[in-house]
Amino acid sequence: MRHALFIRATTPLLLLAVVLWSAFWFTAQASARNLATTVLTDCTDGGLRAAIANAQPGDTITFRCPSNPTTITLNGSLLINQNLTLDGSGQSVTLSERESASVFIVTGAGQFTLKALTVANGSSNSLARLYPY
Repeated sequence: MRHALFIRATTPLLLLAVVLWSAFWFTAQASARNLATTVLTDCTDGGLRAAIANAQPGDTITFRCPSNPTTITLNGSLLINQNLTLDGSGQSVTLSERESASVFIVTGAGQFTLKALTVANGSSNSLARLYPY
């Protein structure tokens, strides 16, 4: 008899827990976004800036330049303000700063990753400025 009372008393709590867990799980699944890879074929300053501006947090920009090796001459620092990966694997890509500025300005608490890229010229003080705010 006590066992039956325990089951009747806990059944609504278990049902509520399952409903709450299901609502949380489906909300988390709906808000999850697939990370994208952008293939950059316009290997110019403007093309790279547009790809960075259009990227979402966590995306990867992969270089597939028409000529190999390629040097992308930048007209000022590239602003990185989110999690982002620039991937030059399989290519010989150099990012070169035309002016005496940092090649990258990285802001925020995100993660910025460079893979298989050469960074040249730019400021003699630093190739990147980091602003962790």
